Amino acid sequence: MSDPNVNSANLKGLEIKLGNLIFNRVKEMVCWVQPNGQIFMANDALIKKLGYSKAELLEKFVWEVSSEFPTLVWEEHWANLQKEKFIRFETIWFKKDKTPLAVDVSLHYVEVDGNAFINVIAHNIGKKLEREDLISMTYQTLNNSSDLVIWSKPNGEIFYFNEAVPNLLGYDVDELKSLTGRELIHNYKQENRERAISNLAANKNLKGEVTLKKKDGGIVIAELSASLFEFQGEMISCNIFRDVTAKRAREDRLRELLLENQKLHQELEGEVNYLQEEIQAVTNFKEIITVSPKYQKVLKLIQDVAPMNTTVLVLGETGTGKELLARALHSKSKRANKPLIKINCGALPPNLMESELFGYEKGAFTGAMKAKKGRFELAHKGTIFLDEIGELPLDLQVKLLRVLQEGEFTKLGATQPTQVDVRVIAATNRDLELMIKQKTFREDLYYRLSVFPITNLPLREHKEDIPALTQHFMRKYSANRTRKVTTIPIRSMNKLMAYNYPGNIRELENIVERAVILTRSKFLTLQHWNPQEKKQKQATFKSFDELQREYLIEVLQFTKGKVSGANGAAALLQMNGKTLDSKMRKFDIRRSDFI
Repeated sequence: MSDPNVNSANLKGLEIKLGNLIFNRVKEMVCWVQPNGQIFMANDALIKKLGYSKAELLEKFVWEVSSEFPTLVWEEHWANLQKEKFIRFETIWFKKDKTPLAVDVSLHYVEVDGNAFINVIAHNIGKKLEREDLISMTYQTLNNSSDLVIWSKPNGEIFYFNEAVPNLLGYDVDELKSLTGRELIHNYKQENRERAISNLAANKNLKGEVTLKKKDGGIVIAELSASLFEFQGEMISCNIFRDVTAKRAREDRLRELLLENQKLHQELEGEVNYLQEEIQAVTNFKEIITVSPKYQKVLKLIQDVAPMNTTVLVLGETGTGKELLARALHSKSKRANKPLIKINCGALPPNLMESELFGYEKGAFTGAMKAKKGRFELAHKGTIFLDEIGELPLDLQVKLLRVLQEGEFTKLGATQPTQVDVRVIAATNRDLELMIKQKTFREDLYYRLSVFPITNLPLREHKEDIPALTQHFMRKYSANRTRKVTTIPIRSMNKLMAYNYPGNIRELENIVERAVILTRSKFLTLQHWNPQEKKQKQATFKSFDELQREYLIEVLQFTKGKVSGANGAAALLQMNGKTLDSKMRKFDIRRSDFI
């Protein structure tokens, strides 16, 4: 039978094996570090956690894995540990993949056979820090909340309260700790509490409204939301109170106002005229009615530019009254005693537009039995208003540019140019800059026209003018009636003020005109107009690919199938030729179709 005791000759080797076994089996991360900072030994837990192989880790220096030991101050750290023998701190280590690892580190200074080492033992504290951060964030959230949070025990003892409780109720912290939840309730009744506790126990949550007592004798009306949970073997009630004192006061005031309004409604209905003598419209612009400060800025621009000969471009949505601004410009200019000639560039077919603008000589074309002056010649020394300038064909844009640059044009059938002195005012509701990109409007003409651009405001941006405009249109359309419509009831005006008018002032005028026709008394009625019931048109949009294909076809038609090179489609589109070829293949567009 063998001797169970360890042979003394093998004792040293066995001690080493047992030491290594323990070294590699402990859960803590352990390593030994030499005076130069290089890792001398590392256990399996450290190797696995940091993600290095054993050989890789034993080539590393401490500062390569720890944020606590920068290279430049390693000697200082070593000297400090040699003196103190033991240091403990929390720090960040970095894994092989550079992700951080939060650790609690203990450093022990050890000397073995005249050799100095540092024994490093580290614990992963990532989850601990996460829990601490979560608890800290929870407390911060509770204390930053404007709601009052009170946790209470079954006997009513207050277990926890957030900062909003003393701040709102006026008690100090020690006072609150000595109070019970029931002492904070105004007009507390035991039977109500017992019923509430019963409901809370049955449903685990409870909602209602209570009145809290403030230290100074005041009260706080609060919406209560209570829930029940178990904590350390005891049932705790979490009570959240939301202060609704101001809200209830507003509701009470609104109820009072509603009663007053209902009482006065009969007296006020039909008696309020929204354009009494106090409404002062702008009188120095005869045809423009406004009391809006925003619109005054538009009129100030008119006032400033009117005395000049500057070309003006009036921009704005349909129905905003761009022609009225053009008339105001002309009437305030030095050309006011000369004609204002108007032409709508979108109202005439392109083949008639040139002769209308510039005129023609006798015999210029079949049917030209005598010479005719064009609008520019008629506007000599005066002003021409080119409405819907975005509809002007490209070939006539060239002629218009010549008039703006040189003050001359050539009539159809004429051999000599005609000189004119004309101020040009243009207007459009279209996006001319977009048209320039689409090659449907000349860029040089745009810059000539927009020397002084003025944007006419949509009606929704100066709704304060609706009462004055409504009164104006009401008088205008009831002028020829035996029974005049003179008064706008509050209900009718509120309805007009609530609408956004996509058709702007023109739409408002149409609404009022129709209402005047259908009204049978002096009070304007809008009973036949209900904008809320208008069905919205279903918006339909082409896909992005469809738009790209159509645009490529348009450009290739323009270049007659030329893809690359100067003036080719790729150059016009500012894109690589190969990219354009790829797009054409994608959309099944063949160059041969355009040659």
